[in-house]
Amino acid sequence: MTKKDWVKKVFDGETVERVPMGFWHHFIPHSKMGLIPTHPELTEEYFEMNRQWLKDLNPDFVKIMSDGYLMMPIDIGGGTPEEIADVKTVDLQAFINGSANIAKGCREIYGPDMLLLMNIFSPFITLVKQIRICYKDEAYPVLKQMIREYPDQIKAGVEKITDYMIQVVKAVMGEDRADGIYLCTRQCTMDEEAVKLLINPSEIRLIKAANEICTYNAAHICDFDGKQTDMALYAEYPVKVFNWAVKTEGLKLSEGREIFGGRTVMGGFDMNKDGVLYTGPREAIKAETEKILADAGRQHVILGADCTVDPSIDTEHLVWVREFANG
Repeated sequence: MTKKDWVKKVFDGETVERVPMGFWHHFIPHSKMGLIPTHPELTEEYFEMNRQWLKDLNPDFVKIMSDGYLMMPIDIGGGTPEEIADVKTVDLQAFINGSANIAKGCREIYGPDMLLLMNIFSPFITLVKQIRICYKDEAYPVLKQMIREYPDQIKAGVEKITDYMIQVVKAVMGEDRADGIYLCTRQCTMDEEAVKLLINPSEIRLIKAANEICTYNAAHICDFDGKQTDMALYAEYPVKVFNWAVKTEGLKLSEGREIFGGRTVMGGFDMNKDGVLYTGPREAIKAETEKILADAGRQHVILGADCTVDPSIDTEHLVWVREFANG
C-alpha cells in the first residue's frame, strides 16, 4: 500500500493501523509573497524549501501552501453594493497559471504517491479582504449593513467570485497537480442568516466542483475574529475531512466528529508559539499527543494543528508527534 492509499483510507474513515499527521507552514515571508508572480527566483526558493521539508519531515500528506497565490485578486472599486455585484478579477489567467505552476512543481517534488491538497481560500473570505481594504476598521459593520439592505447584490458578487474560483480549482487539480483542495473558510463574525445566504452556498458549490475531479477534499474552519464559530453550519459540506482551531473554539476533536457525522477530523495541537508543539520539550509533546488521541481515538483522525504552524518551529517536534502516535 502506498502512502497515498493509506491516507486516503483515513480520509474515507476506514480502519488503519497508523495515525497520520498533517502539519504545514508558509515557506515565503508574507512581506515577499506579493513579489512571487514577478520574481521567478522566489518561486524556485519556494520549491527548494518544499524539497527540504520533504527531506526533514517526510510528511504523510501535504497541503500545498500556495505562497504568492493565496487569495485571488479582485476589484470591487469603492466597495459599493453595485460594484460588489459587478466584481471583476485582476488578471485571472495569470493567477490561474501561477497557481497551476505551484501545484505542478509540488507534484514533481513530492511524487505520485503523496496526497496533495491545494490551499484555496473561500469566495466570501476573498470578498472580505477587499472590503477591509475599502473600509478598514469599519469593514465588518459596513458589510453587515450591506448584507441586510442589499442582499441580492452581495450574493451576486459572491457567486461571481465563486465562478472565478472554480476555474482556479479546475486548473490546480489533476494527475500531475494537486489531488484535491483544502478549503479555508471562516464565519467572519456573520450571523446564521448571512452564513446560509452567502458562505454556505458558494463554498458548497466550490467543493462540488472539486469533487467532480477528486473527492479527497478537506475543510479548514479558521476563525480568529474574536467570535466562536457555529460548526453545525458547516456540517453538510461534502468533504471527507474537517479541521478547526480546537483551542480557540473550545471544541475537542471527538466533539467535532459528532457534529460532522462521524467523518474524519484533523488537528488537536495549538499552533501558537506559546503552545506545547512549538516550545516542547519532548516529554510535553509526548503527553499532549497521548492526550489528543485519548480523546479522539486512533481511527477517523489525523494529528495536526489548529492552523498553519510558524516557519521557525523545530521540525523535529513534528517528527516526535508521529513517533509518539505510532510507537
